[in-house]
Amino acid sequence: MAVQVARVRSYATAPSRPPPPSSAASTAHPGSAAPANPAHNSSSGKAFPDASPRAVAYWLLGSAASVFGIVVFGGLTRLTESG
Repeated sequence: MAVQVARVRSYATAPSRPPPPSSAASTAHPGSAAPANPAHNSSSGKAFPDASPRAVAYWLLGSAASVFGIVVFGGLTRLTESG
């Protein structure tokens, strides 16, 4: 019976990022509009999509209001002993 050894990754150091696509890879398909590596957007260099601060603020306020409503509803349920 073979025993497999699991490797544990240490997160003490940041994982290495893959190198950016070389200029040879970007010129391989001159007529193509899509980047050579779709997982890496070399034009912006960001890992996350752009989000406006206003949209993020609305999302955070909505989340906070939802949590507040859940806590109030739970408190009313407990006080009225209807749970």
